[in-house]
Amino acid sequence: MATETAKIRKTVVWSAYTVRLASNLQEVLRRHGALDKLRFLLYPSNLTEEDVAQLRREAEGIVWLGKE
Repeated sequence: MATETAKIRKTVVWSAYTVRLASNLQEVLRRHGALDKLRFLLYPSNLTEEDVAQLRREAEGIVWLGKE
């Protein structure tokens, strides 16, 4: 039980970090006029469903890797 709880907690923290990172990267790339030149490669496998949905809505500059 404790192992499963730790795994879920780790996924939630990692997922939230990834959303913040992608958002910050998009902001910087927009500011420098480079959003059409650079991409953020992202595997969705360790993200929460809610965060994947949010990132897909704001997918500018993101290239999704892995199986969908």
